[in-house]
Amino acid sequence: MLKNDALATIKLLAVLLFAIISITAFIFYDICSNDTFSTTYSPSGKLKVVVTERDCGATTSYNYILTIGKYDQSFFLTKAAWVYGALRNDKERGVDLHWASESEVLVRFHSSKLQKIEQNPVVIGDKRIKVTFIEGDLPSTP
Repeated sequence: MLKNDALATIKLLAVLLFAIISITAFIFYDICSNDTFSTTYSPSGKLKVVVTERDCGATTSYNYILTIGKYDQSFFLTKAAWVYGALRNDKERGVDLHWASESEVLVRFHSSKLQKIEQNPVVIGDKRIKVTFIEGDLPSTP
């Protein structure tokens, strides 16, 4: 009987340890991948827009996060907008960026599930950059 109690205690401790590790991993570990999708420089070359593709697994769509900063800035860029589930056409996912001018960025996509402009205009130093979404047909990439 003592042997059964010890075995039950070990099983209980194993389940508790597994639960603690799982909860800790869920809270502190980001299961999503974040990859730079594209970087586009302004006409003067002084500013850039970085699009990060966020993939959180098979049950979600890709999220495209747009950040704007100075050309030589690698960290702490300003979050400008995001587009969730963006398609360039019927087969390709993603967004296209184009600087219309030094003060306006056009974000083009065929369709999306959701999109939001976080700041408009985005202020970087003394520059004010407007972000504009354009939804519609885009050319295919080779």
